[in-house]
Amino acid sequence: MFLTGLALLPAIALVVWIYRQDKVEKEPRGLLWKIFLFGVLSVIPAMILEIILDEVFLVFMVFMDADTLCYVILDNFIGVALIEELCKMKAAKWAAWKHPA
Repeated sequence: MFLTGLALLPAIALVVWIYRQDKVEKEPRGLLWKIFLFGVLSVIPAMILEIILDEVFLVFMVFMDADTLCYVILDNFIGVALIEELCKMKAAKWAAWKHPA
């Protein structure tokens, strides 16, 4: 539990810092924490999609070696980064899209 809190500390510090930097029209704290929570929970679908896509990439490993630059780029940028960022974007959109603030 301590390590989980320690891992979340930088993200929480960033949320607090961004909130304090906004001098003009602050968003409601509840909305910011809701978006933060949805972003944290977006790890679950991202993990599931990454596992599925990793299995798909394993099928294509018949055609290319896992040590090649092409495979590493495909796996890291498509299989991991793109999926994680799309899941976070969708989570933030769900949390804040219809909110008046």
